[in-house]
Amino acid sequence: MDMVMAGVRRKDHCRLVACGLSACVAFSVTQAQARDWKTEAGFSVSSIYSDNGSSDDESGSSEFVTKVSPNLLIKRDGGRARFSFIGSAELTAGGEDVDRFSPRISSSFDTELIENFAYLDTNLQVSQRSIDALGPTNGDDPLNRNSNRTETYTYRIEPYLQKTYQNGNRFKLATFFQGQESSDDSVSGADTSGAEFEVARELAGSKATVSLSADYRDTDTDNSASSFSTIQAGLGYQFTEHFALTGTIGRENNDFETVRDTNDGRIWKVGAVWTPSSRTRLNVGYVDRFFGSTPTLELSHKLKRSVLTLSYSRDLSDSNSLIEGQSTFSDRDAAGDPVDPFTQLVQQLSANSVTEGAFINEKLKLGWSVSGRRSKFGLDISYSNLDYEDGRDDEEVSELGLSFSRQISRVSTLNVGLIGTRSSRGAEEADEYELRLGWDRRLDDDTSVGFLYQFIDRDANVGDSYQENRIQLRFTTRL
Repeated sequence: MDMVMAGVRRKDHCRLVACGLSACVAFSVTQAQARDWKTEAGFSVSSIYSDNGSSDDESGSSEFVTKVSPNLLIKRDGGRARFSFIGSAELTAGGEDVDRFSPRISSSFDTELIENFAYLDTNLQVSQRSIDALGPTNGDDPLNRNSNRTETYTYRIEPYLQKTYQNGNRFKLATFFQGQESSDDSVSGADTSGAEFEVARELAGSKATVSLSADYRDTDTDNSASSFSTIQAGLGYQFTEHFALTGTIGRENNDFETVRDTNDGRIWKVGAVWTPSSRTRLNVGYVDRFFGSTPTLELSHKLKRSVLTLSYSRDLSDSNSLIEGQSTFSDRDAAGDPVDPFTQLVQQLSANSVTEGAFINEKLKLGWSVSGRRSKFGLDISYSNLDYEDGRDDEEVSELGLSFSRQISRVSTLNVGLIGTRSSRGAEEADEYELRLGWDRRLDDDTSVGFLYQFIDRDANVGDSYQENRIQLRFTTRL
């Protein structure tokens, strides 16, 4: 009973803080001069048909829904305050057991309280996530009644002190408070608080930097509690303009459920950063912690018409940290090019499960994009392995994304995409593939129409296996 009441109080608290942040933002907007703000509004209307709307294995029925999505964009970046709000809501008619209202919000308000010293950052996100990585993830429209989606409400408040001196020395002292809640009662809410301290000093004519840092993070969920803390000392030396070495040693003290003999101890890291040009950056390292040793890699290489990125890491994390690091909307398409955040609201959907407990998160990501005069090609490959510390089966998720777009006229664009996901956990396995064929035509600077065909094929030994065809017609306009 105490756990249930704690969950209810946490949900009310999260909603109260979210409403408070929204009220503060609304007041700021009404008090600001119109010329200081960029505002846009509009809406889109979509008609969606599916031959298997309920995602059943063999007995799926045809369904038709109409979706109206009002959109709002507000931005201000100037002076000592920055504000950004991107919001979209889905209002749905037709179909059975369909969510009639589904919001999406990405909002931040950052201000400089004392010039060059005291700051306050706030963030509010309302996003949609998969509950279980092995459950169906078909598409991003109201026909998804497969009980594997939840709306996550997240707020974060971070006051901090930060100062960089003329001699290059710097320090930062920060604390943060964060709350998360989901629309699905089966997903645990969470309250997280923490603090961070860092001080750095430059030596040897600015070629060497010594630093001392410490951080602490405490998370309470409906059913568990955990804490993570580290203290580290670092040394970096810039040998040349393009090459530097770094080293760190420290200790960590953690408290969470685990089957290991220990979950804390010594930390040491070594790394090298090579930037032969402004287009290429390579950061490699080696880290040793209580769960073992692992290399790290970050590579980015840009040419005139292509971009290549590659990264690998293995770190201690939890589900709340994964949610914290994601945004509701993306500002880039599959090819890595910027998109209009108003007319092309690309949703970021996590493939990992929403769960409790700590895990070792192993991640590998590869991205490659090529752009021509009228064509774009994108390749995205990712691999994630969650090694749960409490002895549960590992969860592996592999994703492949291919995208191609071709401007077939001055106002028309053809889009093709293929998305493949393979998930496994113990003896459970699921493969899901989605083919997308789309066409967009711009009627004028503010209005466009589009057509999208989707074919979804799911093969799994957990949950339903099924196939589905969808057709969507869309009209979008800016008011």
